[in-house]
Amino acid sequence: MISPLITEPLSRAKPRTAPIVGVLRRDLVGATIALALLTFFGFLLFGADVVLDARTEQVRSQAVAYVRTTNSVIADQFAERFEQNRRLIAGIRWVSFFAALIPAIGILVFLSRLSRHDRELTAESRHRRTLLTDKTKALAMADAELAQAIAEARRTRVTLSGETHDKEFTMSLLEGAMLSVPMGLGLVAPDLRYIRVNSAFGAIHGKPPEWFVGKSISEAVPAIAKLVAPRFRSVLESGKPLRNVASTGKTYDELGPNKHWLSSYYPIRDASRHIIGVGVVLEDVTEHTAIAEQFHHAQKMEAIARLASGVAHDFNNLLVIIRCYTDILLLQEEMGEESLSDLHEVRSAADRAAVLSRQLLTFARQNVVAPHAVDVRARLRELQDMLTRIIPKELTLTVVVPEVLDKVQIDPGHLDQILMNLAVNAVDAMPAGGRLTLTAARIDADSGLAERIVGAAVGPYVVLTVADTGMGMDKATRSRIFEPFFTTKSSDKGTGLGLSTVYALVTQYNGFLQVESKPNQGTTFRIYFPVAGAIEDPMQGPYINDVTTSPSSSNLVASA
Repeated sequence: MISPLITEPLSRAKPRTAPIVGVLRRDLVGATIALALLTFFGFLLFGADVVLDARTEQVRSQAVAYVRTTNSVIADQFAERFEQNRRLIAGIRWVSFFAALIPAIGILVFLSRLSRHDRELTAESRHRRTLLTDKTKALAMADAELAQAIAEARRTRVTLSGETHDKEFTMSLLEGAMLSVPMGLGLVAPDLRYIRVNSAFGAIHGKPPEWFVGKSISEAVPAIAKLVAPRFRSVLESGKPLRNVASTGKTYDELGPNKHWLSSYYPIRDASRHIIGVGVVLEDVTEHTAIAEQFHHAQKMEAIARLASGVAHDFNNLLVIIRCYTDILLLQEEMGEESLSDLHEVRSAADRAAVLSRQLLTFARQNVVAPHAVDVRARLRELQDMLTRIIPKELTLTVVVPEVLDKVQIDPGHLDQILMNLAVNAVDAMPAGGRLTLTAARIDADSGLAERIVGAAVGPYVVLTVADTGMGMDKATRSRIFEPFFTTKSSDKGTGLGLSTVYALVTQYNGFLQVESKPNQGTTFRIYFPVAGAIEDPMQGPYINDVTTSPSSSNLVASA
């Protein structure tokens, strides 16, 4: 504690006392010297007058004696006048004496006053020295206390500086976290006005973050204010958070069409646990929702695939029995022509049913595969010879094969099945004639293609293209073409398993599909297979997926 002595003023004489004492001292010394000189000269003159009067009296006595010898009367007159002069001179002498004595008395008085002032000044100086000593001790104690206080203040400042730095670092960390989090974060006051939002929240609503500050919910997001305002009020009233509130539909189209949002609301409390606001977290879960839908669809397709596999096996067993008995009946010689024709129809129907059974097994991935490095050029030439014999004359077939092309790791039968299914669909799409084009080429897929097509990866691919100039497809049809049992053909011309089987086989060999189609402008299928050298372990063959899935629309890159 700092001593209170330093706050008290030093005891000192009244103002102007010190200057008056100095002036008085100087005046007394000057006056004393002047009076001493005056007294000295006064006594000197008095002594000289006494000596001169004695000599004058002697001369006067001699003069009176001389005159008396000649004239006694005149001598008596001289003697009487001399006596008068002597008394006058004696009076003047004593007056001079007292005149000289007065300065001496003045000197004594001045010296007495000077001595008294000296004593007073000495006493005051001693008192001042005592006070100064006490004040000096007090100041020394105060300096020590002040130094201690300064040291304590420095330690406190260092502590506060460290705490301030920690708080600044924490605030900077929280600020950086709020700005960097990919989800939209917003803080709302009890009056439902925005206090702060992060960049992601502003980007979701198409506004800068500072635009929201101070605006009410109805002003900032008028389209969804009626839906979200009750949620904020519920949190303010109950103090309980609302987690994972799904938000979708046309009301939320201003945040982006066909978007799915997940929002959570939580109370913000101060140190006293009082609610001072509500925080909201807004997350775009469109991709997660799509993945979940694909997963559920994959589960359904897996169940369908298992069912199809069981049905196909049982159906195939029945077909074996039908074909065996049909062959036995065909061997009998007594059969008539009509009966033989009927049996051949039964055998043909059994063969077609066997093909359907194989397609079901392929779709369910229960058939045996033997993948190896296949020369696509040779398979296309064989397919060209086959298609030339079966396609109508109104169609023009063009096959473009490069002189050099990498091989792909695939089962040859599956490659033929993929190309045949696509070629047959293309022929059916051109009933009035047109042009069917099959091409093969090698490309190196870049990151741009990998980002545009789900399932695509960067690397070298062999691309097989099947293009026709037929009736084409609209967007709704394109989004469903790979679904099992979906078909636009009549029931006697298609089963709806052709393109779903193509998709299952392509994905089975780590490939992917790209479709472009417009109504009355034809359709183009591009199938990407990784080259045989790009497969990580060619000896083990391609990776075969465990679940057969139907692709979502994001797998199709098609013009609108």
